[in-house]
Amino acid sequence: MENRGNKSKLPIITLVLVLCAFAAVTYLLYQNTLINKQLEEMDLNVSGLNSTLDNLTQHLEISKENMQKKDQAIKSLQQAVAAEERVKEQKTAAEQIWIASLILNLQPKIDPMVADVIASTVRKYSYKYRIPPELIVNVAMRESSFRLILESNKKAKGLMQVMASAHPEKVEKLGINNDNIFHIDNNIHMGTMILAEYYESKNSIYGALESYVGADLKSYINDILVGFADTKIEQFRAMSLNQQEKDEAEKSEPAGEKEDEEALDAEGDNTTTEAGASGDNDLQNEENIAEPSQNSGENL
Repeated sequence: MENRGNKSKLPIITLVLVLCAFAAVTYLLYQNTLINKQLEEMDLNVSGLNSTLDNLTQHLEISKENMQKKDQAIKSLQQAVAAEERVKEQKTAAEQIWIASLILNLQPKIDPMVADVIASTVRKYSYKYRIPPELIVNVAMRESSFRLILESNKKAKGLMQVMASAHPEKVEKLGINNDNIFHIDNNIHMGTMILAEYYESKNSIYGALESYVGADLKSYINDILVGFADTKIEQFRAMSLNQQEKDEAEKSEPAGEKEDEEALDAEGDNTTTEAGASGDNDLQNEENIAEPSQNSGENL
């Protein structure tokens, strides 16, 4: 009886085992399908990452090229700025040399180093107050003959023979006192400031000089204006000679070299003539002065 019972249970156990095996296989197939889907998604993600990496690589290359272009542009700009600075330095040096040579021509006894310091100061304040450096130089020559420590009987002092007592507001503004009024920079600064103020109020170089040295000193003013006119004529003649020499040199140069050096030559020709470019029209009243010069006192 027991053997029969066991035999009747075998098909059931076999069926259960078959069902379990089928279920296991089905589960494994399902898991395999999920894994395949995940692998496919991973492949897609990897493809997307590769595409992103390719895009990033392209962007990096473009950025690298842009950075190189920017670096080149910055270098070019720096070179242009440096070239411009060199041109300015050359122009400044040429103007200073011109003013110093003018001072030495007017007063050969002056120390060349002192003339250089005066020239540098004159140039600085001629630009600041828009007064031709040749006019400042001729005023200083007529006032003091470039004697640094000179005081008149009317207490006018220094190169420009400035009277501090007549301009207390300027003395205070510039921080000038009796101890430093003879200093080249202070004296030329204050004298040029006064001359520019008079010119702006009179709108005439003659009227400005009348206020500066005294309206009754006609021959004194005449000396300054004649000296100023002489220096402007000399400057114009030098400029014409330089231009003539340049034209002759260009005729003998090959065409290629002319094109390459055109800009540089133009800059070089202008540096020796620009120091006193402003104020050329200020000679409108010069023809009214015809009296002989005299050594009058310094009035301001």
